[in-house]
Amino acid sequence: ERCGDHRRGHLMLLCDRCNAGWHTFCLQPPLPEVPEGTWICPDCVDSGITIEAVQERQRLFFPVEESRPNLELPSRRARARAQQLMEQWHGAVVRHNGLIGRVTFLGMLKTRWFKINYQDGSEAEITTRILPHLERLEEADAPAALVRPPDPVSVYVAAAEGSINWSILRTTDLLERMRQLMPGEYHRDDVHQMWINLTRRRRSQLSPPVKPLAVQLLLSVLDFRALRIVLDPWANTKAVEQGLRDTECIIVVNDRLGRCQLQHEPLEPFLYQKVRGAAGSIDAVVCIPPPLFADLALVTALQFTRSVVCMYVPADWVSAAHSARFALLNQYAAND
Repeated sequence: ERCGDHRRGHLMLLCDRCNAGWHTFCLQPPLPEVPEGTWICPDCVDSGITIEAVQERQRLFFPVEESRPNLELPSRRARARAQQLMEQWHGAVVRHNGLIGRVTFLGMLKTRWFKINYQDGSEAEITTRILPHLERLEEADAPAALVRPPDPVSVYVAAAEGSINWSILRTTDLLERMRQLMPGEYHRDDVHQMWINLTRRRRSQLSPPVKPLAVQLLLSVLDFRALRIVLDPWANTKAVEQGLRDTECIIVVNDRLGRCQLQHEPLEPFLYQKVRGAAGSIDAVVCIPPPLFADLALVTALQFTRSVVCMYVPADWVSAAHSARFALLNQYAAND
């Protein structure tokens, strides 16, 4: 509501009265983390709404689950912590309150991540704060009446080796994708400039003014007659749509800034997957991305395009290419 940015969902609060979304860092004062339980936004507070009134309404009119968005959409750090604790304690034999029991990891979506099944048949769900107070025993010390070791489980921590990190939540995510798809070394400050300019306001200021003639020149060197579906993921201008108007292609136009029917983030896979799922394939991508995002725009489009990717870029994007970009362009030039 304050910044207009949909990203960093694990730091987003939803008002329990009006369902408006607020980042923890957009509040005054900012919150260190997403709070548990009922929360109402500043607009509702200014309107005289109280948490007690919302809770009373919830109690009288409909049952609700306890809101725990920090667990329902956990950060990578939280997932890594859960993975570490799971590996350490899942299936362990412990002594607690004078009883011997076996620990089972219940998952991150639970209020309490772990459960202990005791030798007398009782059980108790515990929080991670209890774990340091458990006495760890050897498996050989487990009583015969104790439940058998549970099946192995896993917590999703990061993309599997060889898969692509499509996240745009952090600078490190963009940096990882660049290193995956355009191998090389990058200055973190350069990638951070991409990240801080992903907001709608800043991106609109970076969009270059281009006339349709620049796109029409493509038709003199490329034969578009063999292409059926052409996607413009960065349709912040009408240049691509107007420049290819006389072709027989189906032009699919996406504008994250809001002009077109498709308004998906061009640096995430959902747009490409949706178009490919509806049309069967994406034969070409023709786009005019802000020069700051040209590298990311190229490597992202290459993952989903069947034939060709065409981008309008400044001349120095090629003539003064950094080593990783130069190597990628040479690779495709050699393949042609």
